[in-house]
Amino acid sequence: SVFGIICSTMVEETKEKLLEVEEVRQKIEELKKNVGEMADYIKIDERRAKLADLEAQQASGDFWNNQAKAREVISATNAERAYVVPFTALTKTVEDAGVMLELAEMEEGEAQQIALKDTLGECAKAEDYFAKLRLQSLLGGKFDQCNVFVKLHAGQGGTEACDWVSMLYRMYQRYAEDQGWKIEEYDRQEGEEAGLKDVYFRVEGSYAYGMLKAERGIHRLVRISPFDANKRRQTSFASMETQTFSPYSPMSFSIKPKSLMA
Repeated sequence: SVFGIICSTMVEETKEKLLEVEEVRQKIEELKKNVGEMADYIKIDERRAKLADLEAQQASGDFWNNQAKAREVISATNAERAYVVPFTALTKTVEDAGVMLELAEMEEGEAQQIALKDTLGECAKAEDYFAKLRLQSLLGGKFDQCNVFVKLHAGQGGTEACDWVSMLYRMYQRYAEDQGWKIEEYDRQEGEEAGLKDVYFRVEGSYAYGMLKAERGIHRLVRISPFDANKRRQTSFASMETQTFSPYSPMSFSIKPKSLMA
């Protein structure tokens, strides 16, 4: 009967809504599990305790009496904050997603669907935090947490290569912006027709060197050239160099007496 068909349709719609709510719930539970595993993996409790101790040292009135030690403390503080701050944000985001799901369950129909989409959006933010922390935990190099100096240089390819350098530069600028890093440009040499022959800049941010050091080397681009009237395929090359130093590690050097007598 028509009534039976309507009832059957309503039951199916209800099942779909319940399944969708349950799917979001399972995603949140999985995120909570991942957060717990991440907390153990990066030893977040130890890092929080260490950060609190380091911050207490910085608050001391005689902190700058020993500048070398002060620089070491600042460097260590930044290293711990690089884990504690995003982990705290990750935890809060997962908790917020749980609250949003509870509110979504109180809604019905279209309002519930909108609330669930918002909850999934919060879950996506948490997954971004988690992915960043997981990648960061793999960077254990001595200077990985430091800033990085980058030089891009146009290789073989003429104007095409210069344009390729400018494309790479824009790409790294956008990536730095997404990471919350700052870029300071020191020098550039314009191409004769377009693009850049060279550009030298610094990327300032937590783990900038660790993230970008794998990018060094030769980058190749193959495309139909917009600068060729015959629309031929061109191959262009650009090199990337990365260098860093710890701004908080004192530099020492010695001068031989005989050098002063020259």
